[in-house]
Parts: sequence; C-alpha cells; structure tokens
Amino acid sequence: RPGRQPRAAPGVIRGDGTLHRYDYSGKYKRSARKIRQKTDVLYQFRLALNDAQALERAESFLAHFGVQVPRFNFKHGRTSSPAIRANSRASYESISRLIVYDENEEWCRGWLAGIFDAEGGTTTALRIHNKDAIILSTIERAMAVFNFQTVRDAVSKNGCTSIRLLGGTAEIVRFFNLPSP
Repeated sequence: RPGRQPRAAPGVIRGDGTLHRYDYSGKYKRSARKIRQKTDVLYQFRLALNDAQALERAESFLAHFGVQVPRFNFKHGRTSSPAIRANSRASYESISRLIVYDENEEWCRGWLAGIFDAEGGTTTALRIHNKDAIILSTIERAMAVFNFQTVRDAVSKNGCTSIRLLGGTAEIVRFFNLPSP
C-alpha cells in the first residue's frame, strides 16, 4: 500500500530481523600472525521473510535511507526463505538509528503494521507473538495508544507468548483499518 513502508519497516525489522554487533577483539589468533588481533568486530543485519511484500517494503525503506541490502536465500533446516542482509558498520549504525523506538501516534501505527506483518496472525483472535519483553511491551503500549484492550497470553514451553487483542471481530476490523497491516 502506498506510503506504508516507512511506517511499518521498524516493526518488521525488530520482529523478524537479526541486527547484531559481535566483538571478537583479542579473542582469536590469526593463523598468519603470532599476536592477537586488536580489532575484530563483525556487524550483521539479516531479514528473512516468506512474505515477499513485507520484505520488499523493508528493502525499499532501507534503500530510501541509503542502506544497500542485497537479496539472498536464507537456508534454515530443509527450507529457505528470501532474505536481505548487510554486514558493514555503516549499515549496522544506520539501521540501528532507523528502528529506534518512539511513542508518537504515527510511529505506533507503523509499528503495529510491521510487527503484525512479522509476527502476527488471526485464527479465533488476533495475536502478535514474540519472546522479547521489550517488543511485547512496545506492542502493548502501541495498542493502548489507539485504545485497544489486550491481554498477554501465558508463556509457552518454547518461551514465546503473544499479545491478544480483546473485543472480537469488531476490534479486529478496527485494528486492520488503523495500521493497515
């Protein structure tokens, strides 16, 4: 949908992306050297999604801000998913700045769209699943901005829980009309 990608990308990236800085400085000896390496910092961003439109929105969002993210097939188990990645310090720092949490209404609208793209689903109720306490709290706060009533479901054996939207079909329809996930 036009105009949606800038708002939704932080939710998709935080929900399904991997963004890490690994510092191995001084921990490994290089085979060609007898002394330890002084700096050995690796940066990683990866977003693998089966939802091609959500992946394309994230890719467009990052490209708009000058972050080049080549596509590749991310293999996990016996399957693979289309994905994007970046491994430079500049990309890591740019992406980190672009997905900073915010509390304004427009940001919350986009957050809900993106996090639903990444982790949401509807069966008998609308749920957004995650393990990360900060992400779960952010979902709850963003829902509250729009006066949605939610409940946090019990934690499953794998450590995942979900934020469940209360109010039945009418609230599900209102949710889909608000952030347009």
